[in-house]
Amino acid sequence: MDIPEFEDLLDRLGEDMSRWPAAQRQTALALLAQSSEARELLREAQDMRGLLSPSPVRAPVGLADRIVEQAIKRSPPEVQSDGASLLDQARNFIQANFSFGRLSFLSVCLLAGLYGGVLHSRIPEPERTFAVHDFFAYIIDLNHITE
Repeated sequence: MDIPEFEDLLDRLGEDMSRWPAAQRQTALALLAQSSEARELLREAQDMRGLLSPSPVRAPVGLADRIVEQAIKRSPPEVQSDGASLLDQARNFIQANFSFGRLSFLSVCLLAGLYGGVLHSRIPEPERTFAVHDFFAYIIDLNHITE
């Protein structure tokens, strides 16, 4: 084995010679015993691997214990068990999680969706030159793009 062949094997198989095929490993070890240039190439390859390999990420000492402590300190959310009806529970949920502005916005979106999807498609207007419903149906249907 010569230096160019050894360098090629380093590039292809890596600097860990234990992973090389046995025959090539034996001839490479013989070359390393004789050639300082081969040893230098191996050292450079090992240095390069060290620079390219990521350093291990370690959590600070005691992090897991602090996380468990915080989880234990927090109590689970209160569950209503006073026999409230499903309607009352839903009303309480909505009052707790949605403000008036959000409910108004969602109501307007619902009405606009009903108008655009249901009511608009039921109103015949043959004199209209631009049908909004057909336009949106055309946009949503992606078959025209592939044709």
